[in-house]
Amino acid sequence: MPTIRERNRRWQAQVRVANKATITKTFDRYQDAVAWAAETEKSVRRSLANDTGIHVAQTTLGDLIDRYQREITPAKRSSEVEALRLGKMRRDAISGLVLSKLSPSVVSDHRDPRMAEVSVDTVRRDLGTLQHVWDVAHRSWGLVGLDNPFRLVRRPSPAPGRSRRLPIEEQARLEARRP
Repeated sequence: MPTIRERNRRWQAQVRVANKATITKTFDRYQDAVAWAAETEKSVRRSLANDTGIHVAQTTLGDLIDRYQREITPAKRSSEVEALRLGKMRRDAISGLVLSKLSPSVVSDHRDPRMAEVSVDTVRRDLGTLQHVWDVAHRSWGLVGLDNPFRLVRRPSPAPGRSRRLPIEEQARLEARRP
């Protein structure tokens, strides 16, 4: 994260990124310091992404899903259900896109036709799972430099819950069956 401070009537810009040395440069103008800091931070984060092995221009969403399914899903209580969900997502066209091409508009274009196929709650769960896949890749696997496009997409409103009252006849029938 860049820091700009005034020092001896000049402006000092510092860029600090985890696991990298601090880079510092001094400028006469504040605007120059801000521009340099922003550009330097971008280039450091890009080089850090290349160091970790996740290349956003070569890695697809499907690659992330596969790794998540191998490493994260087996440790979950609902691993069988999540494995089925991830398998379905892996077959979708969106999983073939490289990470640098994923944006909120692309995710929205995927979400809308999907809502015609399945229930709203299924779409909500799918988006939540993909959001977690991206978050794990960011925190644990070194995916840097891109915002989570699944977090930036508006999720559909949840379906209304069920409201059913047991009719008296059905209650009597159930009680008659009790031993």
